[in-house]
Amino acid sequence: MPAKMNEASGSPAGALLAGASVDTSQRNKASVSISLESGSVDAQGWVNEELLGQLSRLANQQGLEAKMAIPGLVRALESKLSLYEAGEGGHLTAEGKLVHEKDNQSVWRAVVYRSDVPGRKSAKGMVAECTQTLLFSPVAVTEAANDQVEEADVEAASGETVKRKVGRPANPNLSEERRRQIFHGACEVISHKGYAATSIRQIAAAAKIPIPTMYQYIDSKEDILYMITSESMSGIFSYFNEHLQGEGKANDKLVEAVEAYVKYVSKNRK
Repeated sequence: MPAKMNEASGSPAGALLAGASVDTSQRNKASVSISLESGSVDAQGWVNEELLGQLSRLANQQGLEAKMAIPGLVRALESKLSLYEAGEGGHLTAEGKLVHEKDNQSVWRAVVYRSDVPGRKSAKGMVAECTQTLLFSPVAVTEAANDQVEEADVEAASGETVKRKVGRPANPNLSEERRRQIFHGACEVISHKGYAATSIRQIAAAAKIPIPTMYQYIDSKEDILYMITSESMSGIFSYFNEHLQGEGKANDKLVEAVEAYVKYVSKNRK
């Protein structure tokens, strides 16, 4: 049976979702419906992207929670939102479906429909789609590791931030690889456009990482600038110190180190 959401959020999108109608009566599927307000649509008729993202992620999360049927925490490991058309009508319905699952991870895809009739879903009215890889952690498992964990803010699948206890990253190698992707993507774009003219969306595209996923590793564009500076200085100092090691006169080693620094900068200049 459809139910009403009763948890409000501070954002305009969150306020709309607070009154959403949720239906999880079908197996491995969830539908979330809302009525649009005038401020949710721009001058060209497109629905606010933040609202589309939160609505589709909520449908996926509701579907997973209903499927598991036990208390737990949902975390989005990967998330990609695609916008298709502006659509017409004053109602949105997001339908989340299970695509694939293995162990405690599953892939969900939510399609958002826009129409004049609440709950109507048709190919003509499809305006957006969000595909996510979700991790479900039963509460019992989380509490059992209480003596080895610390509190941290983790982005929930709904797009909001929740307080939970976490230990080491599930896959530290993946985390490092993601940071390297962001670093190289940022270097590529900024070297051509300059820092001020570069957007998060352009960096995400160059890094081949969905924007929501990238925000799990950075909070702002300033964080990316710090990442580039920190990584570059670390490389420079490592290269510099390498040529200061070994035997020889201090003056000779200093000359070698300076020459090495110049070569490093020339080699890595974009």
